[in-house]
Amino acid sequence: IIIEHPPVYCEQTEVPVCFATSYFWCSRYFEIDLEKFGVQNWVMDFIRPEIIVRERCACREDCGAVYELRAQLLEDDEEFDKNAVSSRAERTWDQWEGGKSWDTVELVLKDYPSGMRKLGVLSRGKDTQFWAGNYGSKFGATEVLIKFPDTPT
Repeated sequence: IIIEHPPVYCEQTEVPVCFATSYFWCSRYFEIDLEKFGVQNWVMDFIRPEIIVRERCACREDCGAVYELRAQLLEDDEEFDKNAVSSRAERTWDQWEGGKSWDTVELVLKDYPSGMRKLGVLSRGKDTQFWAGNYGSKFGATEVLIKFPDTPT
């Protein structure tokens, strides 16, 4: 996986910097401690706001690719398990199909049990033609949003 600035062989104004994958699965993982991020534990346990993970994805024009976004809420001592992820989005592009624009992929985590303290996010991709170099899917402009329920007036 490399960082492209600007993205190569795809639209550059929507996402000026991105990660670009290769012919094998390339991934980027990050974890957010929600309390350190400003969401207190009692809020996660009782209010349970929606957690929205949004990311832009694309690929080059000249090579097909696949992309996945996965997100998982975790307890304090729990680790991300890519096999047990409940929230996941996928995109696939054939050769000459991509590169024109960026897709927005969004996962919404809601109705989760109390005790969730961290958010794990995994983005990964690869090309579908096994070309040497970074011809696989691209992703960037990742956002994590906390959406509180509407308050009755």
